[in-house]
Amino acid sequence: IKLLVLLMILNTSNVAGIVIRHDVSDEQYFAKQSDFPPLATLYNIGTHGTLIHPEWVLTAAHVGFCMEPGRKIKIGDQIVPIAKRFNHHKYQLDQEHDIALIKLATPITDVEPAELYPNTDEKGMVTWFIGAGGTGTGDQGQTINYNENNGQLRKAKNKITDVTDTDIVFIFEKGDEGEPLE
Repeated sequence: IKLLVLLMILNTSNVAGIVIRHDVSDEQYFAKQSDFPPLATLYNIGTHGTLIHPEWVLTAAHVGFCMEPGRKIKIGDQIVPIAKRFNHHKYQLDQEHDIALIKLATPITDVEPAELYPNTDEKGMVTWFIGAGGTGTGDQGQTINYNENNGQLRKAKNKITDVTDTDIVFIFEKGDEGEPLE
């Protein structure tokens, strides 16, 4: 499983939730843990990371701030304690470098880690997002926050429009220009 899927969520600074099409029913976006087995649930407000090695989770620094040693996260059917968290040394809230690594105290043995994407040709690719945060439509913006969402996983697709040294960029397109589950 290519990690590019969750990197989209992790490297976007001003994302409040998964944006969905106004002309597609919300249920079409519902997801299950089995849709992306390396999904790591960091705590109960809908934040996630991705298992990239049996002992390492990649996440956004803005969601990992409270993931201190001893706190537990869930990956697959395992609940494991955190050994340590490493934020990017240049990270500042709502700025670039919004990435962190979490070292697990116990290796995950029943979930295959996501495969890191080794290339630099992401521009133009269509990728999947998955998460349980807030959601809303492109017409109205976020209408359901992470508390109201109550842990409902959603997945959506979008096309990468640009890649910089620190960001993967995409836009929400309306109507026929958008992806079927954009």
